[in-house]
Amino acid sequence: MHNVRSMAADYREHGEKLWDRFNASRAEQEWYYLGLVSSLCNQLDQEPEHSIFHQFSDTVDDLFGDIRSSIT
Repeated sequence: MHNVRSMAADYREHGEKLWDRFNASRAEQEWYYLGLVSSLCNQLDQEPEHSIFHQFSDTVDDLFGDIRSSIT
């Protein structure tokens, strides 16, 4: 959670230059985090809105765009 929140904050500040910091490309980072959301948050409708799963999903969504259509 901390990593993706930090990345989202840095993305808001630095934009696409953020991805230059990593060995993995933006697409690879997105694949990884979408996979986490898909496996960890596959039953969000059964979780309270403020749950850590919703927070994680929302943060990944902030970083990579509308992820909900990608994981359904």
